[in-house]
Amino acid sequence: MIRIRTILASLLLFGLFSSANAALIDNGSYTSDTQTGLDWLDLTETQNKSYDYVSSQLGTGGLYAGYAYATSSQFYTLVSNYTGVGAADVFEHDFTEGADSIDPLVQLLGNTNTSNSTNSPSLMNSAYGLIADQYDANTHWAALIYDRDEASIYNDFSIAEYYRGLANNQADVNIGSYLVRQTASIPESPSIFLLALGLLGLFGVARRKV
Repeated sequence: MIRIRTILASLLLFGLFSSANAALIDNGSYTSDTQTGLDWLDLTETQNKSYDYVSSQLGTGGLYAGYAYATSSQFYTLVSNYTGVGAADVFEHDFTEGADSIDPLVQLLGNTNTSNSTNSPSLMNSAYGLIADQYDANTHWAALIYDRDEASIYNDFSIAEYYRGLANNQADVNIGSYLVRQTASIPESPSIFLLALGLLGLFGVARRKV
């Protein structure tokens, strides 16, 4: 009986801990956000490919089947979950909360360029990609996270709705596409929590019958 209670208690603690501590999981070609349940395809998988081409590969049998273009809202939520900065404050945010507070996220999402240039954000260590939000009928916004260690020039920075001026049929060697899909089915912490509660209830009923 003691062993059963220990197992049930562990399940409860695991559920509570998982709920309070969302994480980004590096799966190689994609990153899973356990809080939103979204997989983010590595930007290097779509680097130097136009919006039109990537869109043509989203359907069944395509290179990116199962994925869709991420929205600016999803991008802000991802950055917020990772940094702890409120989603409403992520737009055009200088990350001065702590050294390298956002740097690893660039590597998780895919570094689309590595350069020592100080002239343009697109030429720094950056996760730079097109998103679903339209600028006009022929152009989409881009989202950008960049890592600049020389703080006297730039702070680490994130922005969505960044105008690149790149037509939908054009590609850029420094830009990929932010693509997301629902994470493959795994036991979610609320489910584990409810399962543990149910088992505890059954355990209580069994004890009363003894």
